[in-house]
Amino acid sequence: MNATPGATPDAGSGPAPGPAPDPGPDPAPDPAPDPALSPTSGPAPGSVRDGVPGDPVAALAGRQLRQALRTVGAVAALLAGPPVLAMWVPDPRAWVVLSLAVQGVWVGLAVLQLRRAERLER
Repeated sequence: MNATPGATPDAGSGPAPGPAPDPGPDPAPDPAPDPALSPTSGPAPGSVRDGVPGDPVAALAGRQLRQALRTVGAVAALLAGPPVLAMWVPDPRAWVVLSLAVQGVWVGLAVLQLRRAERLER
């Protein structure tokens, strides 16, 4: 192996040159964890997650949850409805008509959900 001036030795070629650097003074202890964020103790009294009446964050979350559940119900009806309707109509063209109608309802449901979500955020 040819050594060139100023080249560093290979990682496995021997001990590191010189003494180990001094780590300095002991680091400061970690600050105490925030009890409001502790997963075991629950939220601190009076915190945003406490469910205090009049809490705007909790009210917004509740409205968003109700809106999401209504949308899930509409989607479930949209998924289950066409096959049930097609069973009652013996004509095979009913599937084509229902399939095309479902696409329009999907688009309408998406637009409606977007508008409601934006209105809730205001």
